[in-house]
Amino acid sequence: MTISGRVSGWLRSISGRLFISHILVGVFTPLLIALLIALLVLTIGISFSPSDYAAFAEDVAILWLMPDSETAGIIRDSQTTDFTPPGYALVVARDDTVVFTYGDAPCIVGADLARCAPHFVDLAPGAMETELQGENWVDILLPISSGERVLARFASPTVENVGAWLSTAARELTLSVLVVTTIVAVVSIPIGAILVTVFARPLLRRIGRIASASQRFADGDLTARVLDRHHDEVSVLARQFDTMADVLQSNIFTLRDLLKSNAELWGQVEQSAVQAERLRLARDLHDELAQQLFSLTMNSAALPDIIAQDSIVGRNQARYVADLAEKTLVGLRALLVDLRPGGLLDMGLAQALKVLCADWEQQHRIQTEVSVLLTHERFPGSLQTAVIQIARESLANIAKHAQATQVTVALVEGRQQIVLSISDNGHGLSQTDQRKDRHYGLLTMRERAEALGGALYIESESGRGTTIRAVLPLAEVESLT
Repeated sequence: MTISGRVSGWLRSISGRLFISHILVGVFTPLLIALLIALLVLTIGISFSPSDYAAFAEDVAILWLMPDSETAGIIRDSQTTDFTPPGYALVVARDDTVVFTYGDAPCIVGADLARCAPHFVDLAPGAMETELQGENWVDILLPISSGERVLARFASPTVENVGAWLSTAARELTLSVLVVTTIVAVVSIPIGAILVTVFARPLLRRIGRIASASQRFADGDLTARVLDRHHDEVSVLARQFDTMADVLQSNIFTLRDLLKSNAELWGQVEQSAVQAERLRLARDLHDELAQQLFSLTMNSAALPDIIAQDSIVGRNQARYVADLAEKTLVGLRALLVDLRPGGLLDMGLAQALKVLCADWEQQHRIQTEVSVLLTHERFPGSLQTAVIQIARESLANIAKHAQATQVTVALVEGRQQIVLSISDNGHGLSQTDQRKDRHYGLLTMRERAEALGGALYIESESGRGTTIRAVLPLAEVESLT
């Protein structure tokens, strides 16, 4: 990393920002103070008391009495910087002859006061306000010990006549502020560095411990804690992290225990399911295939004797044995498909259901109508298996017990669920029959639906047929599309 990159990174850090903040405080503090002083002066303005006007008249008297003295020079120099209001002044002898003028006076030296400035003739000693042409003025009479007197007329201070003084003062104030600001900025740099080192470094180390503990916790170290013993905002953050870590650690341990328990329960469920499937297969083998195989064996054993006695009866018996063997073979194939439905499901849920119903219709000679309305093409494997298994079990029950002549199978996909409906026109189920779940395989179908968070509904009346409807949720379908 280049030097400029390192400096830029440091300035973006907390230490850099604190350092810059210290410098800015040192620089802007005198600027703000100067601005406040200027605003105060502009707000209050400049006002003079009678003693101030008397001081102006005394300056004029000094200029007349000592024009070349050091004091007069000082007064002249001071008047270049200090504010003196606009106006003029006269020094008048005892016989009212003007002997000295200051400013834009209406009289000249040697003139008679009554002629050039008659408004001063009857003026009493002191300062007196007067108004001329809408402006406020102050007339002053100051006696001098030598017998002369100073007569002056100065304007009261206004925004216009103090502008020049304010301009000069502003320049001097700006220069002073720049000098002070430069000095403060230079001094603030080492002071800011010291303050950052003293106050920011310990704070950054504590924040770093919080970041380190959180990273260790995220990496799997559940014992990572900050353990900050201070009493400020950072310690509050550290204690909150420790509390959160304690809660998360407890939850993780609880979840581990639950996962272990769930794994054990799932193993038990699998064993129960396997046992139930074995019992069902054993029942199917005993109910159909075992009887068919027994009949096939008996008829095959008697076939030679029958042929020997009567060839025509023997040929008929042989055809019966062949038909029985074919029927037994179809039953075995159906049983194998039941054990391994994966091959059937490879063609998709809609096609698998249609093929299943077509094979069942051909085997049992029962008219079957299939209607499929699906939006998605792919579904979770567990859902597809449940649909096919419930359909197969329901059709098997119809073939064994319903004595139906017509079956309707419908599979419809909704927004959040898929519904499998199988109806027949058989003799139906009474309330007593519906409670015999194990006899009709209803319990197995209901368990398959509930295992996926769904439900199985049975609508049937004795002599009016039966409708079995399985409603299964589609929570995982969107993630597969």
